Amino acid sequence: MTAPPTIPVPVAARLLGMSKSSVYRAIRTGNFPTAAHQVNGRYVIATRPLLEFLGLETLPEWAHTETDTDTPRAA
Repeated sequence: MTAPPTIPVPVAARLLGMSKSSVYRAIRTGNFPTAAHQVNGRYVIATRPLLEFLGLETLPEWAHTETDTDTPRAA
C-alpha cells in the first residue's frame, strides 16, 4: 500500500508512541521532528519526512486504522 502524502496528528502520534496532546504541543512549540502544516484548522504532517525520521520505508498497517487509542496494542 502506498503511503498517503500527509497524515493526521492521531496517526503521527501512534507512529511516535506519543499522545495526541503531546504531538500538538510539540508542533506548537516547534519541537516536532518534521514540518507540520495547518490546513483549514487541522494539522497535517508530511508522511515521507516522518517515515524517514523513524527509519521506516512505509506506514505500518496498524497506523492506517483510526482507533480510540494513541498507540498500537500488542497482539
